[in-house]
Amino acid sequence: MTRLKRYLLLAHFIFILFFISFKLSAEITVRISMSPFEPFVLDTDPPSGIAIDMMELMNNFQDTYHFTFIMTTSVRRHKAFKNGLFEMSMFDNYKWGWEGFPVDVSKVYLKGGEIYVALAKPDRTQSYFKEFEQKRMIGMLGYHYGFADFNSDQSFLKERFHMSLTTNNLATITMLLKDRGDIAVITESFFNQYLKNNQHMRSKFIRSNRYDQEYNHTIIIRKGIKPSIEEINALLEDMEKAGILEPLWESIGLQSVLK
Repeated sequence: MTRLKRYLLLAHFIFILFFISFKLSAEITVRISMSPFEPFVLDTDPPSGIAIDMMELMNNFQDTYHFTFIMTTSVRRHKAFKNGLFEMSMFDNYKWGWEGFPVDVSKVYLKGGEIYVALAKPDRTQSYFKEFEQKRMIGMLGYHYGFADFNSDQSFLKERFHMSLTTNNLATITMLLKDRGDIAVITESFFNQYLKNNQHMRSKFIRSNRYDQEYNHTIIIRKGIKPSIEEINALLEDMEKAGILEPLWESIGLQSVLK
């Protein structure tokens, strides 16, 4: 390779680095809180899931903002927000502990819910899911449940509902299979995926026909910052119209409500 070619290649490389650096500096960085919550955020290395995929789609769809993420937990995320560690939370809901915080809430863009699941036995019907205080419940640490009037206090749940708390939905199913509880509360989209990947397990479970709670997924964002909530709503609508969100929802057996 001649010296001239080496100089040209070096100049081209420097130009690419400069272009990338300029693009990132021109964009406003928005930090998103991500907590393990299957199938939206999977506790992998690096983290993966529908929320990560959606964030990347948001980055590719526009060039005003650069969305990135920090990992938190459902228990610590509100404190992290107070400490200014992030500006935005996806697949969230105002009722999940955001009352009193300086936040704006997007329109609902996806619905889902949590269902009750028990081991299938000859005498078990839908009536098994009508009463909970005399049963051993299984759920996730830091989560709010309808059967407990959305009280997430660990002591309350353990004392009143003999509740065992896990850190993910798969651990919840595993505890149920080991008969370490009577009824598990599981995210419907995760349970759909679990049965799709484990067809031989379908006959082992009975699932409720009703939700413990229905999800109205929104984006929570710090009040008074850029992007505004109006920009977030417009971004969601434009992405939906472009047809790039629907494959995400179909992969977890859910449908958009933006149509």
